[in-house]
Amino acid sequence: KSALFLKYMTEMLTGYDIDLENTNALRLFGEDKFQLLYPSATTRADPVIPAQTPWGFAPVDVTTPENKGFMLNDTLEVHHSRPHPDNGSNNWVVSGQKTASGKPMMANDMHLTLYAPSIWYIIHLNTPKWQVIGNSLPGAPAIINGYNQHISWAMTNASRDTKDWYAITFKDESMHHYLFEDEWIASEQRVEAIAIRGEDTFYDTVFYTHHGPVVYDGSFDLDNPRQKMALKWTLHEPSNELKSFVQLARAKDYEDFTSALAYFDAPPQNMAFAAADGDIAMIIAGKFPLKYQNQGRFVMDGSREATDWQGYIPKAHHAKTYNPERHFVSSANQHPVDSTYPYFIYDAKYESSRNTRINYLLTNGNNFTVEDMQSFQLDDYSVEAATALPVLMSFLNEEVSNEHDDLVVLLHNWDFRFSMNARAAVLYDFWWTNVFKAVWYEIYDNKVKLPFPDNYTTLELISKDPDALLLLNGISLTESIVQAFESSARELKEWEDKNQREISWESLKTANLVHLSQVEALAPQGFNYNGHGSALNAIKGSHGPSQRLIVDFDKGPTGYITFPGGNSGNPGSYYYDNLLPAYIAGQYVKLQLEGDAQSIKPAAFSQTYQP
Repeated sequence: KSALFLKYMTEMLTGYDIDLENTNALRLFGEDKFQLLYPSATTRADPVIPAQTPWGFAPVDVTTPENKGFMLNDTLEVHHSRPHPDNGSNNWVVSGQKTASGKPMMANDMHLTLYAPSIWYIIHLNTPKWQVIGNSLPGAPAIINGYNQHISWAMTNASRDTKDWYAITFKDESMHHYLFEDEWIASEQRVEAIAIRGEDTFYDTVFYTHHGPVVYDGSFDLDNPRQKMALKWTLHEPSNELKSFVQLARAKDYEDFTSALAYFDAPPQNMAFAAADGDIAMIIAGKFPLKYQNQGRFVMDGSREATDWQGYIPKAHHAKTYNPERHFVSSANQHPVDSTYPYFIYDAKYESSRNTRINYLLTNGNNFTVEDMQSFQLDDYSVEAATALPVLMSFLNEEVSNEHDDLVVLLHNWDFRFSMNARAAVLYDFWWTNVFKAVWYEIYDNKVKLPFPDNYTTLELISKDPDALLLLNGISLTESIVQAFESSARELKEWEDKNQREISWESLKTANLVHLSQVEALAPQGFNYNGHGSALNAIKGSHGPSQRLIVDFDKGPTGYITFPGGNSGNPGSYYYDNLLPAYIAGQYVKLQLEGDAQSIKPAAFSQTYQP
């Protein structure tokens, strides 16, 4: 399990594929409409690596076949489960030119399900030659995010499509041979013995092609017997990421940092770096397939060699920035590069709000302190709401505005913050949800499983190309948005009449920890929060910042950490959830590396939070 823990993280962070839904949409809408509804790249935000960064390499040629091999003959059923769509993170580093101390600072928060026990715990490794402190996963023989006396590192998910589906043509129902380049190739069969407590062992035969295992087969009781699909995924390939973390723990400078990442394949990560000597950097680390345009966005024809991956992007060609002119690096799961990067890059869910907010704050500020970094991590301002609300308001006519004058004024005066006492935040949330349902009515109502356009694309089409929307027949865009507003106003008023008080964000938005056993008594329930999925404080129900870490290199590296739990997995222990009150209150525990590199004195918390 320890050797495989990053494989499980890869499943969690790269397992959200929509190839089958994309294939249905391409078949239904055609290529032009598909690209309009689901663009693979947009100008929605600053990329992770600053625009116009020189790449400094000659790209590897990628062959594009005349027939791209997208399988569009049949409507595809979708059965496989996926990880949470909001899995992601924020990280950033500011150089000494933008801090009050003149030394770099790093910040990171990882957005995952809020589990009890916490999936993170604080650990300090101290040896006669080196020491390192940070947060790790139980069972992982390394620190995942942290720092030593020389460097710090932190990561966010580098959303990238490394998981592709191939339609396989088998010779017969035995599945012993499959078609490839007009020949019948023998498949491999592996029998997996699955032990079940109190029952006989279950034996499952898995068929493998050169693409990978056949996941969709007759076991799914599919209406279409030709839906036998193999999965090509970097998760299935040998790798040794643990060596990266072992080397990061001992790294002393940027050269050591880059050397450590040579072993990092999956899950792809935006790796932020800061050093005591003043260097800062961001490297997008991972193992990325070489693909032609749009390859892997749809189910591919597994019988043709032209649809196979053409190798991998050389690691020397991975996007990175080192001591950039703007004096900071940042990532929030947005698109990694601008259009000058020579390789095709795609993912189903690039972010478009959090990264804009943090880049604005870091660009327009100076003399940053640790307290500034903490306030940024807890920031509840939504760029998405600030962009969308004026557009929606422009559709309200005078009659509607007069009828709901108090609510219109409420929205006009809103500061776009999802703070606990914000009444306007609730109304906006109701309104946007109802608008989204209205403009994509045909997707909600369609019997075929289709993907939804993202919020940014939805707003772009509302503003610039409403004919592309899939509204209910006979209802205009203006009518849809007005009806959505009136429906939202009724929801708000009905809640207030029922509860005899004004609604607020905290009235509806409570967070619960989730115990792995699903036993609620073992997981703290019902705490309120500032924040929104589109804000830097991206808490959303039982999902959000599963840890927050800040590292300051002033006067020797010092860390500040918080997470919704404790260092114990025992529900009867004080340390099971002793940090939760601090997390809810936006407070941090201070970490300190004590002594020089030869010291083996145990380090202790400089402060602890007593609930």
